[in-house]
Amino acid sequence: MESVDPVRAAQVIGVFRDIFDNFTRFVIFADKSTYATEGKKGFQEKVVPHLKKLDFIVGGSTYAAGNTVSFADFPVYELEDTLRAFDEETFNQYPNLKKHFEAFSEVPQIKAYRASDRFLAKPFFPPHVANWSGL
Repeated sequence: MESVDPVRAAQVIGVFRDIFDNFTRFVIFADKSTYATEGKKGFQEKVVPHLKKLDFIVGGSTYAAGNTVSFADFPVYELEDTLRAFDEETFNQYPNLKKHFEAFSEVPQIKAYRASDRFLAKPFFPPHVANWSGL
């Protein structure tokens, strides 16, 4: 069994943070008066460049930092789930992220959790503070 590459895991987490920080700023702190018309543009400018990096780092591996589940997979998976709900068309342009999402969804424990009543599919952000919550 392949071990996890700690350098690659750190890279994945670094790019994840870039995406999460930019996406969160854009969803929560964007000007509410222009969000409806400018929201997609902001997403393309602030988030998509980082998605390209993450897709490249994940590469052809099954999981984020290799072919073994690691700590890096959990935040990336949650982010992928959010981005799929926000803009599935854009998310689907990144085959390595899509492959990762599908593979991690099939991990027995993840699959069982998502099928349980403990799993909360939405909202992704609190509706009273975010421009987009997934509802």
